[in-house]
Amino acid sequence: MTMTALADELVDWLRTLGNDADSQANARYLQAFPGGYAEGDVFVGVHVPDARA
Repeated sequence: MTMTALADELVDWLRTLGNDADSQANARYLQAFPGGYAEGDVFVGVHVPDARA
């Protein structure tokens, strides 16, 4: 498996754990909008304990 394929698989897995409402709330809080502090960042709404499980 190539590193790109592994990274794609990891991103897909994290997206399955994500919560759309949490991702939108975090994006607003961290200013992920044009001109904001986190402009261009992508939030998927995964809580750390869920990702570590």
